Amino acid sequence: GTKVSRLSLISRKKDKIFKVIVPANLVEIKGHRYLIEACKILVKRNTNNIRFYFYGEGPLRSQLEDIIIKKQLTKHIKILKPIPHERLMHIYEKGEADLVVLPSITTERGECEGIPVSLIEAMSYGIPVISTKTGGIPELIEDGSGVMVEEKNPYAIADAIEKLITDKEFYTRISIAGRKKIEREFDIRKNAQKLLKLILSFEERPQ
Repeated sequence: GTKVSRLSLISRKKDKIFKVIVPANLVEIKGHRYLIEACKILVKRNTNNIRFYFYGEGPLRSQLEDIIIKKQLTKHIKILKPIPHERLMHIYEKGEADLVVLPSITTERGECEGIPVSLIEAMSYGIPVISTKTGGIPELIEDGSGVMVEEKNPYAIADAIEKLITDKEFYTRISIAGRKKIEREFDIRKNAQKLLKLILSFEERPQ
């Protein structure tokens, strides 16, 4: 479970720059390179007012940095060191993130995501999420509580980001649906209450 923010919905900062947060280790399963490709597609479409912040560390760091330089995206994508959890939640709470993207993949070795806590946390703050049809992710966002795309598909990622930037009604709908999903199914307080009821029901049964 996750603790749902007390704030009803975070009001996004009215900044001209659309900020995308990617809170994930720099490893193959997280699919960063497909998001870099998506960024290149968006820039070619003249969507220049967008910035991606990769918060993570891992063995693919130098490789990803090289791709970013080669594709001339250093203005648009920053790879930053992991930040403390409280700092990330502060960014969400202050409305400094417009979108969280997790372009996860199933690796050739068959490794895939469970249900990523990073998505649950973003949704709890009413921040729209984009992720892929892999592992446990569909269980979290297949009902319109986020935007789900095919894995390893930069064009689908780019289209989803573009729609969230240009269609304010769609953005708001995803934001509200995501938060409601977490309140309904993943709120730590509700889950604790359910567990307590279950324990009490066992205790009340005749021995």
